[in-house]
Amino acid sequence: MGRGRVFPWRLGEGVRGERMRITAVSATFNSRDTIWRSLSSLAAQDVPVTLMLFDSGSKDGTEWWITTARFRSDLGNLGLHTLRLLPPIPDKVLFEGRARKNKAIEHQLAKVAWECSQNPPDAILWLQPDVTMPNGGLQKMVDAMEDDSHLGGVGIKHRAEVDHVRMGCALYRWEPFAKLAELGFFSQGCPCRWIHQTMEKDGWTLRNLDDVEGTHIEEGASECQ
Repeated sequence: MGRGRVFPWRLGEGVRGERMRITAVSATFNSRDTIWRSLSSLAAQDVPVTLMLFDSGSKDGTEWWITTARFRSDLGNLGLHTLRLLPPIPDKVLFEGRARKNKAIEHQLAKVAWECSQNPPDAILWLQPDVTMPNGGLQKMVDAMEDDSHLGGVGIKHRAEVDHVRMGCALYRWEPFAKLAELGFFSQGCPCRWIHQTMEKDGWTLRNLDDVEGTHIEEGASECQ
């Protein structure tokens, strides 16, 4: 697997061709009070996406709500017309506390990689259901990847300074994401830190955009996704 896979618009003479194909993923957990605002911010972006949505055992009615025809209809009114719903993560594979959160994220990542493997997108956008994107934010993330063919992942600014791209809102190029799937997403500790370190070992770069800042709607709303 070579480093620096380019998107279709970089082929030939470098003239832009088709748009980057992006699968946007949001995995909910007790997110009924936040998910709509998060998806509304996604719909407001200028970049079209395919939406993949699934629940991780919510107890507040989120799992039922996102499967209703009304929810799909309302998403269509926002402009998000393509939706794939995945089955929830079974409780038997999860644990309590921080281990539960990390193990759930690992299973979510593996499920997304499997579902996309037959017709892979150019990139995966991971958007937590309690995070909203600023207008034009996704386009800036796409531009960053277009300008740097070695950029494997790009995130947005968060309040806390971290040494890795957080998964609150992050765009990952498909090639290194698929390579991570081959490793099984079995991280030791924080999955997003593991993704950062593993991609860098394989020659990719990752960074956060300082001029794009997301909003965390509700502290802790995605704690056990």
